[in-house]
Amino acid sequence: MKSDDKVIASEEALDGELFTLIGSLPDGALISETGLARIFGRHPSAIKRAIDRGELPPPVYLMKRPVFSIGCIRRFLQNRFQQALEEHEHLQNTLKKHRNVD
Repeated sequence: MKSDDKVIASEEALDGELFTLIGSLPDGALISETGLARIFGRHPSAIKRAIDRGELPPPVYLMKRPVFSIGCIRRFLQNRFQQALEEHEHLQNTLKKHRNVD
């Protein structure tokens, strides 16, 4: 990789291109913790904290370095979106029931 091929993400680029970038990579592609931090425009320690909070899947270690599978990240995020949708629907149904009780 030439130095001008490196991914450098700015906050403006992340607004619309983060998921495009992750979506354009094949499921089998591996990305380092540092590479993921660059995509998100964060420090690698922020990636570690996001993993601890359950916002990202845990990495696997390859040659003593943490790496992520793009497919794993994609599935993890899809599951989080599905869970958020189900929680929202449950809350809406609960509120609807309480409103009908009055």
